[in-house]
Amino acid sequence: MNSSFNPKVSIIIPVYNGSNFLEEAINSALAQTYKNIEIIVVNDGSNDDGATERIAKSYGSKIKYYSKKNGGVASALNFGISKMSGDYFSWLSHDDRYMKNKISKQIDFLRKRGDSKSIIVSNVVSIHNNGVKKKEKIQKRIIKYFDIFLATSAIKGINGCSLLIPAEALKRSDGFDEKLKFTQDYDLWHRLAKQYNYLLLDDCLVISRRHDQQDSVKMAKVFTLAADNLHYSLLKDISIKSFFNYFSDTEDNISFYLTCYRAFRANGYLETAAEMLKILLKYYHKIDIDKFNKLSNAELVSKCYDIFKSPKDCGERFDASFEKLMNEDKIKDVLSRDKWEKYSPHGNLVMNILVRTRLSIHQDGFRGTVKKVSKLL
Repeated sequence: MNSSFNPKVSIIIPVYNGSNFLEEAINSALAQTYKNIEIIVVNDGSNDDGATERIAKSYGSKIKYYSKKNGGVASALNFGISKMSGDYFSWLSHDDRYMKNKISKQIDFLRKRGDSKSIIVSNVVSIHNNGVKKKEKIQKRIIKYFDIFLATSAIKGINGCSLLIPAEALKRSDGFDEKLKFTQDYDLWHRLAKQYNYLLLDDCLVISRRHDQQDSVKMAKVFTLAADNLHYSLLKDISIKSFFNYFSDTEDNISFYLTCYRAFRANGYLETAAEMLKILLKYYHKIDIDKFNKLSNAELVSKCYDIFKSPKDCGERFDASFEKLMNEDKIKDVLSRDKWEKYSPHGNLVMNILVRTRLSIHQDGFRGTVKKVSKLL
């Protein structure tokens, strides 16, 4: 691709009651060193006595301003997309800012690669209420497994404002799903990944603000449930073969996976955490059955593994499965205190397994099973 590659980029800023940060966002868009841009601000039905609208209109012809009935972020983005004339789409949240070279670096990256069809992912700097700034950088080795990264990223995920997306990709995908209030971004990135490559530009090009007025904070419980459902569905859409390739590529991938699993579990993403654990157990069971079996008595491990193979083994369903397992005569025989000596060294291993199981399932929210395991100790 030669130096004449100079596509138009549409920067779309959806905003709802955003008079506190909107000016900074618009200024950062206007300050871009890449000049073939248009800036579209979509007021999603703000009810702040016209404060948001006054700020937007103060820029006159420097931006394109639209106001619509409130419908959520996805609807505001789709509205902006319908009005854009650019070859590429770049999302800017009203409370975030671009580095001045955000667009120019991404276009130059595409130009040097001779690739106009891929989606560019960049890194961000997060800034918190207390002023602390932190670089959030995605590992290059992980981005090549983009579908797995998207599904399992609990630590450093994809910031939508860091992307540069071909306009044709949005048209082919029908844009953001307006039924999704909190997860419209990851849902779209997942659908786009089926047809387009994601390339990592390893620069921090967005300043992402973290504050207590964000929906993910104000409605944390509802957000967590929606995000848990999304990540679980993304995991189920990936073949076990893909996960095996990911795990076998490098031990670092397994370490990152486990870190994300623990983060999901600690933050209440119970379906996601349980599914991630299932997937990793299947991998270990496949690559080294001897090591897997040595963890405890083969009968106990085998039947516990059968539980993990069943679909959506969370909460009450997991409790019921565990109770059925514990009532089987062979398992009772293994777990009988007076017979542990005969199973040495398995007796101590069984005890350790139960202790770890009690801790793990307590953290995962399986309260009924915790009580049953406690009685065995």
